[in-house]
Amino acid sequence: MPNSILEPILALLKQQLDSTILLAKVIDDEYQALIKRDSDSINQLVQEKQTLLAQIEQQDSDIQQHPESSLLTEQADQEVQHTLSEIKKQFVACQQQNAVNGELIEMSLRTTQHLASVLNQAKAANSLTYDAKGQARGGSLLGKGIKA
Repeated sequence: MPNSILEPILALLKQQLDSTILLAKVIDDEYQALIKRDSDSINQLVQEKQTLLAQIEQQDSDIQQHPESSLLTEQADQEVQHTLSEIKKQFVACQQQNAVNGELIEMSLRTTQHLASVLNQAKAANSLTYDAKGQARGGSLLGKGIKA
């Protein structure tokens, strides 16, 4: 198969490979920001990740609609097959790292929820008071009716 026929679709594949490599870097940066609990960076990286995913999706659509897309399923050109293989490897790496990031987020949420629960229990225990009849009252009644 002449290389001139493959050049346009190979260029599209290389763009998609570049995008997936950049996505892998953003996902790794997201992991580092999650460890550091840097919420500003996390928000920015999530936006970048969403933009890259939309870009990759558009590139995939462009590749599928290309008149020579049928050449991608054939073993005709080694460079095309190598590029496709690299894209797939990058996607697998992205999925694995994204799964790790998701687990880290879940762990962080559980820790935060547990801390909030402990603080609420401590607040409730410290604010317990008793009325004139000896009945326990929550701290929300403490100080009501005082007009100083």
